[in-house]
Amino acid sequence: RRLMIELGDPNPDDLVYDPCFGLGGFLAEAVSHASWKSSKHMISIQKSSPIHIAGMEINSTAFVIGACRIVLRGALKSELALGDTISENSFSRELQGSPSLILASPPWGARIHSDSGRFRVKTARSEGIFVQYILESMSDGGRAAIIVPTSFLSRKGPENRIRDMIIREFGLKAVINLPKGSMKPFSNV
Repeated sequence: RRLMIELGDPNPDDLVYDPCFGLGGFLAEAVSHASWKSSKHMISIQKSSPIHIAGMEINSTAFVIGACRIVLRGALKSELALGDTISENSFSRELQGSPSLILASPPWGARIHSDSGRFRVKTARSEGIFVQYILESMSDGGRAAIIVPTSFLSRKGPENRIRDMIIREFGLKAVINLPKGSMKPFSNV
């Protein structure tokens, strides 16, 4: 999580969005990071963060836990919704502005058959659909830090076209290969 936060470097005036926020780790850390930056630069001295947080989660138990974590970190402005990010595509359009920073670890390996021509590159793989959704949701000049499996970076076919789109149109800054097992629950890597 900390690596993602350092890469994204949330600012107090950002709209930070996670389309599949789970237990709220990225968004809670973004609130803490922006609060630290705010107090470090003497922008504002307050207990709660001025950062605007938004997210959606499909699992109701994870949603409640994540929402509590985010609020307890001091997020004053938050737009959190329970639902399916891909099928309920209006959520990102209902936000108060376009996300300037998207932090996400989308579901891997699942097949989603509801693509219906919505995205430029047709794929049934969840990581390919989510990456395209994230790129579509970002504001102009926005940034994103996305965790995808290593196989996404080497697969041929639709993923290759998505990678080309990222490089040509969105200014890829870095690819970081994490150690095996680092994405397992409760790992300290």
